[in-house]
Amino acid sequence: MLYKICRGKRVILVSATPFNNEPSDILAQLKLFQNSHDSTLPNPKTRDLESYFGNIDSRLKRVKGDKEEYLAEIVKTSSEIRDDILRYLMVRRTRTGILKHYKKDLEKQGLKFPDVNNPQSVVYELDGKLDTIFNETLDLILNEFKYSRYTPLLYLKDFSKYDNPQRIITPQKNMFRFMKTLLFKRLESSFYAFKESINRFIYSYEHFIKLYNAGTVYISKKKINKIYQYFDEDNFEKIDDLVNNGSAETYNASDFNEEFIENLKHDLEILNKIKTLWNDVDSDPKLDKFIEILKGDTNLKEKLIVFTEAEDTMNYLTNHLNSEFDNKVLGFSGSSSMEDKHLVINNFDGKASKKSDDYRILISTDVLSQGMNLHQSNVVINYDIPWNPTKMMQRVGRVQRLDSEFNEVFIYNFFPASHISENLSLEEAAKSKLEAFIEMLGADSKLLLDEEIKTHELFTKLNSKSIFDDDTDDDSELEYLTLMRDIRDNDKELYDKIKAIPKKARTAKKIKNSLIKNDVGLFTFFRKGGLMKMYLNTLDNVLDIDFETATQILKANPDTKREDIGKNFYKLLNKNKNEFNKFFSVENEPKTKRNRNEVKLKKCLMALKNYSKFTDLEYNKINSYIEEVNKGSIPKKTLNKIFNELNNIKTNEKNEFSIFHTIRDIIDETLFDLNIETNSSVKTKDNHKPKEIILSEYLIKS
Repeated sequence: MLYKICRGKRVILVSATPFNNEPSDILAQLKLFQNSHDSTLPNPKTRDLESYFGNIDSRLKRVKGDKEEYLAEIVKTSSEIRDDILRYLMVRRTRTGILKHYKKDLEKQGLKFPDVNNPQSVVYELDGKLDTIFNETLDLILNEFKYSRYTPLLYLKDFSKYDNPQRIITPQKNMFRFMKTLLFKRLESSFYAFKESINRFIYSYEHFIKLYNAGTVYISKKKINKIYQYFDEDNFEKIDDLVNNGSAETYNASDFNEEFIENLKHDLEILNKIKTLWNDVDSDPKLDKFIEILKGDTNLKEKLIVFTEAEDTMNYLTNHLNSEFDNKVLGFSGSSSMEDKHLVINNFDGKASKKSDDYRILISTDVLSQGMNLHQSNVVINYDIPWNPTKMMQRVGRVQRLDSEFNEVFIYNFFPASHISENLSLEEAAKSKLEAFIEMLGADSKLLLDEEIKTHELFTKLNSKSIFDDDTDDDSELEYLTLMRDIRDNDKELYDKIKAIPKKARTAKKIKNSLIKNDVGLFTFFRKGGLMKMYLNTLDNVLDIDFETATQILKANPDTKREDIGKNFYKLLNKNKNEFNKFFSVENEPKTKRNRNEVKLKKCLMALKNYSKFTDLEYNKINSYIEEVNKGSIPKKTLNKIFNELNNIKTNEKNEFSIFHTIRDIIDETLFDLNIETNSSVKTKDNHKPKEIILSEYLIKS
């Protein structure tokens, strides 16, 4: 549906997180308005977007086993994507940029971002006995429990019926890691949530074993991809729903080796052992500490937003706190009603039309951590450890809104600590516990942590306001746009003088710039119709440069002296012109790399063209389908649906007509009628327009 909305229209996609997990996230968004094999981006390397991102994906896979190499490659490919693609498509704005460059506008409208204070760590202490139970439980769920109920396909006797067994094995291994992390996070969230999860696991295992003994195994492969998606989103609430519900495929117990039932029974024993460990635990030092700070901290006397990853924890806290705070506590999760959502909006959204004070404390899962205004409050409490700093930024973003009435935002993070000795501070005890968690999790800790954060840095990072700083991005485009607006509005004489500069203007100056490694260089700005490109000749080569680099080269002070233009100016200019001309050369564009279903569909359509009994109209349709395959404008899901339907046609009914009508019925031809400009059509459109040199600057190394 989004594909249909975007095709052939002027569309702005607004996102806080355009890049989530991997470069293909960017590709998926580009394909909403670009043909994947014939893009209109002004860079020959990106004509075939599938090939471009496929190459990046291959490079990342080659080094995935080496963390340092992988991180280095991520940095490198991110820079390439920015230079080759995003600079033509994306406008990025940061809070810092807005505050710096729109200061007058903000003041005029009375708008401001409240300042974020350093997060405060709330450390709750586990006494000796409870700490022992906690650590023993961690050891059992991380080292003893095999999660066999959730990885049944690893125990199949025969993988020969699968073309690629790894496509079965790898997701199951991932499921093992995901479920282990889920259980660990439940333990850290609240003892209540953990006990509830253990009870559900026991129930699930008992019924699974009962069915196995009766000769049947039900496996729900369909929801595995959804679980991966929700795990990437840290949506453990939804994972719980999927694990406990859903459609399933049927296998015979005889399809599995003996180790499967042995591990199922072993896991059930471990679960019952864990349940026994926690049977007599009635204390909850985390909840006690929470109530203590709620009653004692002066910053927590007004409205508060409390986040937890577990719905069980949300329900538990809501029930306990309502008895302490006059039923002023509202709980919210993915299963809450629309009526509850209206209560949230009225009581916590600063822009609510019907503001209310029925509730003072909102306890929510991360279902409200994105896309909601909650700035009737200026306090965010992370009841669970926000392992990924991005998650914390999203949560705090709910109250750090531009039209907040508050000047400050307060953040509280909960951390457990072992029994604190006289020689150990609260902070050191919390750090020690955190590092013990990560050490026990081992390789699985990367599922929780931002890859760039080292283990020992996590506590410090989560408790420093530096996590919210975005000063690293200079937002230079906005800086110079603001400068030009200022000149336009406040210095008409200078603005008119700039507008009057003739095309092919040229000048020279001395410059200190790392790109100018030789004695001289030449910057040239070209235009042909709607296409604008900037090149820098460094004598060694000609670089295609972006706006930010160009501004650093062109930037000059009022007293910058004009130098004489060198005799080799035209020689350098011709090289820049040749580079610009290359963009219009077909030979410079990479070969199209189609995916498997595109290749199959094209072969199928070419075969249909050789059938003599189609009408002219049907032949025209076949040709139009081939053209769309060549451009890469048919969505992957459409391709998958075509071959699923073709496979369902009975052998005695499969012929040229049935194949053609199946393809025709699935492909949405309305997409072909939309005004989609291809690479070739853009070039054709601009072909009658002249190639223009707007300006050049001769650069002398200073």
